[in-house]
Amino acid sequence: MKEMHPDFGPEISLEDAMEKLNMWSAAGEQHAYLFNSKYEGVIAVLSKIIKVEDNFIICKGEFSQLFFRLDGAKFVYGPMALMEYPVKQESTVEGLHIFLQTGNYLFISSQAQLPNMESPWLEVL
Repeated sequence: MKEMHPDFGPEISLEDAMEKLNMWSAAGEQHAYLFNSKYEGVIAVLSKIIKVEDNFIICKGEFSQLFFRLDGAKFVYGPMALMEYPVKQESTVEGLHIFLQTGNYLFISSQAQLPNMESPWLEVL
């Protein structure tokens, strides 16, 4: 997926990504997650990071529990523009872009505010 979206920015190390995830976990706040599956489209949820290990993270929301293996993942920290379709609003959020080895893509926002997205459109700034 990185080849499809070269404007995501420079990669950061696994250690830098883990440091960011651990910081968010320690804060105990909800973060917004956008998961782009090559099979399911985009899924958006709010959740707290409850566990960070060397190769996985566990997140828990009110109605969800998420588990992501980070083996072989690539990481970029930077902005993303989010907009609804049909276009109602556009916002920019900072976050961690994670390109999973499975070919799926995960974005964890450093803010817990995303637009209400029935049909989200993602664009990297």
